[in-house]
Amino acid sequence: MDYGRRREWGWETVRALVTLAATLAWSSCSGSSNPAGVLNTVGTAGGGAASSAAGAGGTAGGGGASGNGGGSAGNGAAAGHGGAGRGGGSGGISDCGDVSCCGNGVLDPGEKCDDGNRAGGDGCTPLCQIETGWTCPTPGKPCVSTSVCGNGIVEGPEQCDDGNTANGDGCSSACQLEVGWSCPTAGAACTGACAVSARCGVAGSTHVCGDGIVSSGEQCDCGDGTVAVPAGCPGPNGSTYGGCTTSCTFGAYCGDGIVQAPEACDPGQGALAVYGADGCTASCQRPTHYCGDGQVDADEGEQCDLGPQNGALCSACNASCQIVIILDTTGCP
Repeated sequence: MDYGRRREWGWETVRALVTLAATLAWSSCSGSSNPAGVLNTVGTAGGGAASSAAGAGGTAGGGGASGNGGGSAGNGAAAGHGGAGRGGGSGGISDCGDVSCCGNGVLDPGEKCDDGNRAGGDGCTPLCQIETGWTCPTPGKPCVSTSVCGNGIVEGPEQCDDGNTANGDGCSSACQLEVGWSCPTAGAACTGACAVSARCGVAGSTHVCGDGIVSSGEQCDCGDGTVAVPAGCPGPNGSTYGGCTTSCTFGAYCGDGIVQAPEACDPGQGALAVYGADGCTASCQRPTHYCGDGQVDADEGEQCDLGPQNGALCSACNASCQIVIILDTTGCP
């Protein structure tokens, strides 16, 4: 036996083992997390031991935060005297697991959803967790509401849910809060600050007649004088013709079919006229032009107009403002 060669072979084995240990330590470091979008260094090839044991493959590189694959697998070590080196490790996956990754449209570790933004109320919270009443099947796409309006549970995009889909009771048919109402308890009727009265048209409304806001049950609201008169109102409630009453219903106005001061006529929704003694203008006043006003309105078909003398005995103008030819003047004044 050649003892000198056996001692040399033993030294090569020790050197190979030291090299392998250093390689594995470096590969372990290279597999740590990198900043988003950066790939790790490829795994290092395992050193082939000269003994019959196979050389170990390099450790796979870790995945980037953006979900890109890790580094290339390490190459297997060259065959030792006794056997072949093992294959290197496989590529890694995204290892981002902190809140900074939420909103990138990729489902990272720890996330239940990621719709591509960090806004709340759209099904996916700013921490990328699914909100009640939503489902988020596709990362990077908007979540889908699964809420059912009228089931008495406020969920998804709903602002309220009083257990029905009726309008006008504070919570609309789309489960959105109606103006002038408060719906503090899901599944219960909406409530408010006042009861049915001349000051509050509908029970439960938080608005009252006189606050200048037209709310449920009111036809109009021009304010009670303590608030600014809204645009389109001639004055506070109950103060002006053509305005709003103190019960927030429409007051006297031209066109309601009732003649009341300062009106001279009111045909309601009937035809209006700007000519004729029996006509009525859009301002509920008699026309200023008519047969008998003493003015000849040729565009209205008048041939003459002697005012109160129209149609009188021997008058040259009859009651229809048409010229009369008098052939017999007997008895004429």
